[in-house]
Amino acid sequence: TEHSYNGTMYSSSVSFGAAYNLLEGPLTPYISGNIGSTFIDSNIPTGSTVGGCWWDPWLGYVCTSYAETYTSTNFSYGFDLGVRYDLEEMYFKGGVGKNYIDAGSAFDVTVYSLIFGFKF
Repeated sequence: TEHSYNGTMYSSSVSFGAAYNLLEGPLTPYISGNIGSTFIDSNIPTGSTVGGCWWDPWLGYVCTSYAETYTSTNFSYGFDLGVRYDLEEMYFKGGVGKNYIDAGSAFDVTVYSLIFGFKF
């Protein structure tokens, strides 16, 4: 029997990264890299549905059910190339990169970034 499911994947990452500015001066190209861990919840059901009820002081009795879904935590890494422009107390960065998630077979995500920050 075939079943069709749809949902929205949720993911979050924690990583450590470093950046290297290729030139001195206020306008410089940069390269950066990161390594870390990525959690994925596919929202695709993998088990039976579990339900329960509880008392909520504002809503009264609330009953709901949910299905266990496929989740995994995987090694991830990536790189980014871009341009940085420094002002006196702030900076702007724009770049494009790839993040790879090793979930059995590696897959990649293209990341576009536009960042502004303050120097202190």
